[in-house]
Amino acid sequence: PLAFVTFVALRGIVSHSGMSPLMSRRTLVLGTGAEAVAVERSMADLGHAIRFLGFFPAKKTDSAHQVPGNRILTGGMDLVDAARRYKADEIIVAVRERRGGVLPLRELLDCKLMGVRVLDLSSYYERAVGQLRLDSLHASWLIFGEGFRQGFTRTFIKRLFDILASSALLLLAAPVMLGAAVVIALESGFPILYRQERVGQGGRLFDVDKSRRTRRDAWRAGPRHD
Repeated sequence: PLAFVTFVALRGIVSHSGMSPLMSRRTLVLGTGAEAVAVERSMADLGHAIRFLGFFPAKKTDSAHQVPGNRILTGGMDLVDAARRYKADEIIVAVRERRGGVLPLRELLDCKLMGVRVLDLSSYYERAVGQLRLDSLHASWLIFGEGFRQGFTRTFIKRLFDILASSALLLLAAPVMLGAAVVIALESGFPILYRQERVGQGGRLFDVDKSRRTRRDAWRAGPRHD
């Protein structure tokens, strides 16, 4: 709750202090098809976090644009020139079909070497809305994505936090758990706990003990509604 209140307060201060344009990312979208249209629509929910510059056609000979013509950055520029002229901070590659030389790979590499961040659709949606859209997933993103690699430091810190947080919550919940155990024993006798099998990291099986909230051997009769 404290983090949420702090975040909302800071966002309100930034929005009303005139600092939003300074903190927003200048974003250029590579592509002019349906994916590019969807990206622009999603930007509307981000408010001042993104300053949309326009669309750049992924293939100069492709005239099947689905975006307004006045939003397309033309004028004989290549992608590097457009990124430099409009001072782009990031480029979102909104192109579904990438084969056949559609993507200007060399120009994207030059932009990245200039310090411009390059995002594909999956990475953009993960950052913008906290979701992974299935229609934007590619096998290359799953293979080269960073989300599967934790690192020793992050793993150690996460494990330490899990142990400390669970220990604190266990102490706080101990009176409630004890009261529930007494009520279960008085109502339907022992056992108070029942055990279920779960699957953990790496496919490892382990048992979890839970407070019994049903009658003993209720599973034998199958699911039922009273």
